[in-house]
Amino acid sequence: MAIIPETFEMFTKREDDEVFQEFLLNNHQNIIDSKEGSEKILYSMEISRILGRVAVHERCLTEEIEKRPINRKKYDLYNKTSLYVARRGIDIGTKMEYDRHEQGDDIPDACFNHHMGWLYVQYCMNLHESKRYFAAMEAIDRAETYLRLDLALFADSRYQDKFIKELKSVPLLKDLDFNVPRNKLESILRFAFNLMYQDLYYVIIEKKIRILGKIYRLVPGDYMDMYAGYIVSLFSILVQGKKDKLIQGLAPLWKEIKEIYPEKPKNYLDIEKLSEFDIGDNTPEEVGQYQWWCNSAHLLLTFLDFVPFIESRYQYCCDDLTLDAEDVDLKAMFEDVTETFAHCRYLMYSALTDADPKYKIAYAFSPKAKRVHNQEVLMDMYSRLYAVLDKTSHIVIKTFGITLMPKDGAKYPPQPSYNQIVKELRNSSMDNPYLMTLCDIYDEINPRNAYREYGDLPFYSMLPEAEHMDSIRHHIVHSGFYLSVEETGNRSNKDVAYVRERDFSNHCCSLLSLVKEAIMNTFLAIEYKERHTDKLV
Repeated sequence: MAIIPETFEMFTKREDDEVFQEFLLNNHQNIIDSKEGSEKILYSMEISRILGRVAVHERCLTEEIEKRPINRKKYDLYNKTSLYVARRGIDIGTKMEYDRHEQGDDIPDACFNHHMGWLYVQYCMNLHESKRYFAAMEAIDRAETYLRLDLALFADSRYQDKFIKELKSVPLLKDLDFNVPRNKLESILRFAFNLMYQDLYYVIIEKKIRILGKIYRLVPGDYMDMYAGYIVSLFSILVQGKKDKLIQGLAPLWKEIKEIYPEKPKNYLDIEKLSEFDIGDNTPEEVGQYQWWCNSAHLLLTFLDFVPFIESRYQYCCDDLTLDAEDVDLKAMFEDVTETFAHCRYLMYSALTDADPKYKIAYAFSPKAKRVHNQEVLMDMYSRLYAVLDKTSHIVIKTFGITLMPKDGAKYPPQPSYNQIVKELRNSSMDNPYLMTLCDIYDEINPRNAYREYGDLPFYSMLPEAEHMDSIRHHIVHSGFYLSVEETGNRSNKDVAYVRERDFSNHCCSLLSLVKEAIMNTFLAIEYKERHTDKLV
């Protein structure tokens, strides 16, 4: 699989051309669909980069240079389209990996990993721009995973010939001569690998610093030293690599931390109350496997998800997110949300891993059953997760004093839903970035409201499959739902939705991640409100 040199030359040469930008805005889907194989990923990355660049320039010019009101329609259009294109490219790449695995082709592909790594970096940048920091950290973690896959490939002598063949196709390395004796080949390969991959490595470090910097000011006090310590440690990597351009944009954060911490802060967490299990010695094997799964999937309700070095997270596998509120009812509501999420998370794990033996005999007395027990568990979990989102909207209403007036002639106020709350929040003057992030998450998971609100804009703020996910929920709760085998495909009508089992599992994973993100941002929105209220007082 070759990296197409014309792609980068064309996109770089015309990235400031407004006509070209508009062409990509209106034709991105046709362009990507016309490509084959991994080229789809490459073009998704470059198109997303240019569209996202337009949005960032619009924001920076208006806020910092021209001092004019931002063109909100232009900004939203380019930013959301960029986010959509990056996510669509990721979905294409993930499907390619699934299909290749099912066909028994597990031979590593360095260029594919390289493209996916950069695509996840671009996706992280889009999410960071939208202030969705939890999803952004998960995305940059995925980018690092692809980088590690290539590092492992480079170190495995079994794939050296294949790796050399792929490197020869890279335009950046076209002047290197790989036809050298074996004793010199290792140094040539190492040079080529560093040239090709070091930029990705340092950009991953820089994105981690940016995300940590946005969060560490609002984390509970127990975490402050740890966050500052890791930020300093990551800065030192950029300094040693002499990446001055990357450091320049982070200068204010560096200055702030140095003022608070004249000496290097601790870069570890030592809180006994969080260490519920000792993974290494005393934890039962099944508990350790579940904790490993939660950690790997970034599904713990904890700020430890932002610890950059995964080894540290395994010391503290628990949900430690608690709302320290004086209002007893509010505290109880938040506990209900976190407990329901934890239960749904375990249902997901048990259904995907067959952890419980009872699943093997659950339908032994019903041979004509169309669905196995695991699938029923996932459907139950799916509707419960939507209920969790509704509960977070109740918490937002109570915390921020939102009043929903009854419709004309109605005796009682309407039952609050996140559709109505999104409208109220967007119409309010509260300058709370985490509330706006919640609005995006609510729109993403319930796109019907977004269609009504933004009928003149492309539907690009949501996951590519979001509309289908919303339809699935409707069919599960109100009509008919049938999980089919691969050959049946996705098809549905007003009575029954036919969904492939693999696709439904992916939808469940996406929904679980979104609900976790909503819970964390609900906490941050409340924390942001309280801290800024204290400053005003």
